Amino acid sequence: MQCTYLGGTEQTMYTLMRGLQGRGFDFTVCSMHPPGDGAAVLQECGIPVIGHEYRGRFGWRTHRALRRTIGRLDCDLVLVSGPTLSGAVAVRHSRRTRRVLTVHYHHGNRPADRLKWGAFYRLFGADYARITFLTDFIRREAEAVAPHLADRFVTIRAPIAVPPALSADRRAELRARWGLSSDAPVVANAGQLIPRKRWDVFLNVAARVAQRERDAQFLIAGDGPARPALEARARALGLDGRVRFIGWQRDTYAVYGASDVLLFNSDADAFGRTPAEAMACGVPVVASVAYGGTSELIEHGRNGFLLDRHEEGALAEHVCDLLRASERRARIIREAVNTVRDRYGCRAFLDAYERMFREVLA
Repeated sequence: MQCTYLGGTEQTMYTLMRGLQGRGFDFTVCSMHPPGDGAAVLQECGIPVIGHEYRGRFGWRTHRALRRTIGRLDCDLVLVSGPTLSGAVAVRHSRRTRRVLTVHYHHGNRPADRLKWGAFYRLFGADYARITFLTDFIRREAEAVAPHLADRFVTIRAPIAVPPALSADRRAELRARWGLSSDAPVVANAGQLIPRKRWDVFLNVAARVAQRERDAQFLIAGDGPARPALEARARALGLDGRVRFIGWQRDTYAVYGASDVLLFNSDADAFGRTPAEAMACGVPVVASVAYGGTSELIEHGRNGFLLDRHEEGALAEHVCDLLRASERRARIIREAVNTVRDRYGCRAFLDAYERMFREVLA
């Protein structure tokens, strides 16, 4: 059970389903929402999608229909991608009691957050034979709020593919697609345009970089409710014509292929799929994440730059440094690609889930 958008959580699950189809598993996706852009990915794989109209606060008016759908499905195992109250109650009506829950985001550091998660695990944790986490960081959070479930917790890192290096012609083609100059430095980011992702920081840093790199251009891939305000902010900062808002891109690797540096900012992120994908493509990353597990991916100064505060001056300095310092840039790129290849291999991800599913089914 999951949504069918193109975010990092969904992309991880699409990789899982595609990979395990060739190992004897079949999937049906049930969502509280109408089918999104990711439904095309599932359709290509021959995976049915059952969507619902999301109605009422927190989807409470959708709950009954969702519960009926899950109750009708004849399956051997229920995989819940991301815990929600309606979803947790609904899956109790599935025909099978073998269930696995995946947690893709952090639990938060406020007392209210910990109380909420503690209540969720007390009420529903025993429904799941295994509960998986993308990083050790969020697994340790869960152990702190629900120590009685620790023996069910497991970390399975997200799969990130390392693609072949792009040719100069292909890189120029990608830049031309979005009206970018073939020889100008390009700073990019991808994700939802929501306040937590701190696109205001991205634009403020872009303005600082633009003052020092007169031909620099900026690429924003993604969409969301904050887009109109961010476009207005870009104009107010004098970045009109230098920032491209290109909306959701199914092929995010094309975005990275057109870029020289990825600038990633977030108040909280459990993992950060966008910087991991950029690193895999040989694009150095400058990031500021106030809370989360990104430090398991980026080691400051070795395979990228990571700050735990949104210090815009320091971020701009690191971006400009990577745009200019060819030797340091090459070293960081080499270390970044090796990090992704060694820690986030797709085969290890699929093996871990297959082993876990078979243990639960047995």
